[in-house]
Amino acid sequence: MKSLAVYTHADVNETIGKLDPALRDPIHKKVQWAEVQLAMKGRTTVVKGVSGTQHTIHWRRTPVKGNDYYLWWAKGGTRGMDSLAEAVDGSSIFIRAIRHHDETSSVLDPCSISDYSLVDIPALDPRYEDQHKAAPNDSSTLGIDVRTVTGCPGSGKTVALLYAARDLAEEGEVLYVTYTEGLAEEAIRFFSVCGLSETVQVRTLEQLEGDILNGRALSRSNLTPEEAFRAFRNRVEQLPDRGPWRGKEEALWAELRAHLVGMALPFAWTRANVQIPPCKVLDRETYRTISKLPDREVEAAYSIGALAIKEERMVELNRARAALERLYLPDASGQIAPFARVTSLVVDEIQDLTPLQIALLAEVVRRIAESRPANDPRRIAFLAAGDESQTVQPSGFEWAKTRDLFHQMLDNVRPTEVPLNYQLRNPERIARVLENTWELYKELPDDLRPRRSRTPQPPDDRRQGDVVRCQVDQGCDWQELLTRLAEVPGRALVDLDGSLSHELENMPDTADLTQVVYTPRQIKGLDRRTVLVWGLAETVARSLDLAKKDSDGASALQARHMIDAVRVAVSRPTETLVILGRDTSTDRAGLSVALYQDARAVDWTELLALLEHEEMTVEERVLGFVLEADEFYGRDDLEGAAAAISRAKALPMRECGQDLGDMVADLDHRIEVKLAIGHVDQLLDSGKHTEAFERYLELRSLAADGFEPAIGNLWGRVAEGANAIARVYWKRYDQCKAECAWAEAVEALRHYAELLAAQGRVSESEALRCLIRRYELAAPPISAGSSHIDEFVELTRQYLDHLGEVARQHSDHLGEVGETSVAKEWLDEALSALGPHPELYAQWQICADKYCDLERIRKDELLQLADAFPQLGESCLEAAKQLRSQEGDTRGAIEILRVGGVEVPQGLKDAVDLLEVLELVDVVSLSDKLEAKELQILADALEEKAKNLRPQRSRKRGQRKGRIAEGSPSRVEVQRQIDRVAEDLIE
Repeated sequence: MKSLAVYTHADVNETIGKLDPALRDPIHKKVQWAEVQLAMKGRTTVVKGVSGTQHTIHWRRTPVKGNDYYLWWAKGGTRGMDSLAEAVDGSSIFIRAIRHHDETSSVLDPCSISDYSLVDIPALDPRYEDQHKAAPNDSSTLGIDVRTVTGCPGSGKTVALLYAARDLAEEGEVLYVTYTEGLAEEAIRFFSVCGLSETVQVRTLEQLEGDILNGRALSRSNLTPEEAFRAFRNRVEQLPDRGPWRGKEEALWAELRAHLVGMALPFAWTRANVQIPPCKVLDRETYRTISKLPDREVEAAYSIGALAIKEERMVELNRARAALERLYLPDASGQIAPFARVTSLVVDEIQDLTPLQIALLAEVVRRIAESRPANDPRRIAFLAAGDESQTVQPSGFEWAKTRDLFHQMLDNVRPTEVPLNYQLRNPERIARVLENTWELYKELPDDLRPRRSRTPQPPDDRRQGDVVRCQVDQGCDWQELLTRLAEVPGRALVDLDGSLSHELENMPDTADLTQVVYTPRQIKGLDRRTVLVWGLAETVARSLDLAKKDSDGASALQARHMIDAVRVAVSRPTETLVILGRDTSTDRAGLSVALYQDARAVDWTELLALLEHEEMTVEERVLGFVLEADEFYGRDDLEGAAAAISRAKALPMRECGQDLGDMVADLDHRIEVKLAIGHVDQLLDSGKHTEAFERYLELRSLAADGFEPAIGNLWGRVAEGANAIARVYWKRYDQCKAECAWAEAVEALRHYAELLAAQGRVSESEALRCLIRRYELAAPPISAGSSHIDEFVELTRQYLDHLGEVARQHSDHLGEVGETSVAKEWLDEALSALGPHPELYAQWQICADKYCDLERIRKDELLQLADAFPQLGESCLEAAKQLRSQEGDTRGAIEILRVGGVEVPQGLKDAVDLLEVLELVDVVSLSDKLEAKELQILADALEEKAKNLRPQRSRKRGQRKGRIAEGSPSRVEVQRQIDRVAEDLIE
């Protein structure tokens, strides 16, 4: 993956040195992280532009302290930066200065290249002190070192892991595992700019499972987690009896994934003193004990779970189980071979994984440690980061449960906890709301409360942020609000309880605007400047009501999921949090603290004005939409990515730099390709193999560099689909042949041949075309008096030649094309029709030999089929012998005469004897054993014989330079002459 060179002006470090000591270190770290991001992808997480005709350069700005200080930078090659770009090689970015917001209108001189220094990206380290502790230090014990990195949303867990992996790469290879493709892509970019692409292997969990299973075909789901839950909810809502789980489908989905199936491992383990036997699904008693649910909930969950398993709604967990079971086989060393040199495994967002998936990672670590030579003293490091209060994915994650599993699987090791103590994302007011939401967990039973991870705001960055609340009355214009949200990037509306989305479905003219409306699961992992949260008060009220139903375990579980969703929603804004709903009261009965007591109240009109007054240049808006599209793209939300890039393209791009236009075009193209890949996947899933194959061919021409792995992975499924199509064609051909419907048989074969040709399988395609020509020649069987017998024999020869080429290529051809049964039928058919055509017997015999070679049978066995062959007469045998000789098959010529009872000429015998002698001579070995003079004598003798053997051929070809120069010839020259003579004799 190509990275960008980053050059920083001397003024940047000079400005940092002049800052207040309390600001110096945090701003320096943010500048360093910005330098890393610019090298990774040419932009930072937040980008602002500049406005005003006085600016002749397309400067971009990245905030490094709230809205006060900004890092100014520009891409080489943009307007006004040409002279700097020409002074360096490759793509580059120039960081010019740190400036206060009040200086935005002042013109900034880019200066000359001599004022800049190339940034050594691998040497940068933007970590805070507590983030350094994620990586084991030199004093760590030997064996397996397990560390768990904990912290609330925005505490810097991912950055801590990335740099820990960078440090660990100095000791050996690192396996870095993520749950989502977006996180994997970011990690790949990071390790690329750090020069560690060969040392750190980045895998999604699904890719890791594929590595372990060696590409073994398993059912796979093309649904996102959100889509999988919706499909489950829609299915469950169709059931007549959901019992206590009615209206609590999210909690039920989590129970099934996290406990009923997700805690069922292929080995026995202990969870909180409960023995769980090896199983694929927890038995009722174990599930009842683990879940602590009443019998009614257990029975209902068990019944619905059985249906979900039957309908393959747990495909993701099936893959994890298959991979884990594969590692438990005695011969599993091959599965761990790709990671034989790995000394560290790092996993991010572990809270998204069920115990089954976590056990797979732990088993990989155990296997790596087990395969390590006894004399290898290096430790195995296992790092995992997550936040159990962010379990929006239905994983049932708990740190206590995870540590129990690590302890049992990894030689009783006790994980070291690394808490991250600072909330780095949210401004102070928003961070306070997030902190207050923790009080909601106190309403839950003790066993459902996550561990507290209080992370105070660092004292060196006191951004205040803004928290407002707006009560929504009937008659408010939602279209106007959604339009305001959609026209500016960095905005989102989180629908906590789903009620708003239901309302919007029934409103006209809002369908195209709902891309800015998110569920808590969708917004997780995304940062937005302004986030509106709908239904917060109602969701809190309902969660408290559910938590109070002590006899109803399903209600308490649903309350826990609702509180988790609240925390995810309020942790997303980086500048402004808007509490939106029918009820926006600041406190709830029973809570010890008001959730958002500092929020200022605004009405609907004031809210619209607040959104309208956010000033952004066209370039800032385009950049913002590109960033959003890139985020969606990384999460495989192609619909969201396409919507965001469409908004960027709708803006007047002429006001932006060429580099930004190129960025939009590139991302637009990548989205188009990925959508095409998804379309092919959908066609395959629906069994439309022919259309899928056609779309795949179009996709190959559409795709650009960088898609080879994705398209290559897709090809496996397309090839399976193509094989399915081919089997249909071959079956149709067989049916038509049995019915003597030759025109229909030809049509089926023609489709089959075109399919193979499109896949680049030329030999197989040509073999089928021989079949087509045969049926076009004459209806089977060929009669003895047919005028087409010679063409038929020739087609048989061509068909066998193509089959031979298929065999030599060792291609994974379809069995039907590689079968020789058709050739055997043709040989038998031709033999019965050769009577009036004795001159074709020799050609038939050549075909028979080719068949024998393919089938690896003795040729004389097939010769017995030709009882009439010896009675053909001497003239016919002589013609057959001549044909064999012309084919270069001298031994075959002798065999024909021998079988025919004809005396073999002595000259022919001598020629074969000489060939056999020459084949036995190792010329290279001989030349090493003889002196140069001896080699000269041998070469002269062989050349003289060769001249006498082929005087006419020599004249036709022109005289060869056979003699070696006088004197002591070199060994190389003599060797060349021997090779030429041997070649001539063999010919």
